[in-house]
Amino acid sequence: RASSRLCAGPDSEAKKKLLAALILTQQGTPFLYYGEEIGMVDGRISRKDLQDPLGKKYYPFHPGRDRSRTPMQWTDGPGAGFTEGKPWLPINPDYRERNVKAQEGDPSSLLAWYKALIQLRQGEAALYSGTIEFIQAGLADEVLAYRRRIGEEEVLVVLNVSGQTRQNLAGRGGRVLLSTHRKSDSPIEQDTRLAPWECTVYK
Repeated sequence: RASSRLCAGPDSEAKKKLLAALILTQQGTPFLYYGEEIGMVDGRISRKDLQDPLGKKYYPFHPGRDRSRTPMQWTDGPGAGFTEGKPWLPINPDYRERNVKAQEGDPSSLLAWYKALIQLRQGEAALYSGTIEFIQAGLADEVLAYRRRIGEEEVLVVLNVSGQTRQNLAGRGGRVLLSTHRKSDSPIEQDTRLAPWECTVYK
């Protein structure tokens, strides 16, 4: 899973939100693997529970793909709300804390962030079918910024892919459409610094 490969360690949840923003503001058709929207991570699969032929053949040198195939974590109840029987693969033990039901009512959750990003993408033609232009001048290496354009419409995406504060694009006008750290409709002129792992989408 991308969450395990790219978002492990400190600030894991912030990294997951940044990754979601990157996927859903790029060109092309976004592909979301089940469970990414709640931040599911690779499960721990013992050798006796392996089902993947690749894992069985090359264990322990190749763990196989079963770790990313554990059951969807819907609730904190029996079977994680996925099944009342014995699943093909063990349920990840973190299902009691990380599940859809726990995140549905939390506006700051990863699930809520995914929903907001998808809604934004569906509502902005520049995001779902526009061109892309990357911006490099005046930005630190850890800041990824790009414009999405279609006709006269333009959306600006700025991502701080580091755990440190970085300089933002300033003085370009516009307002916040969606952000991990800022209120919607606040002007870009006020944005002189990017918080660690910040993602902000402007128009």
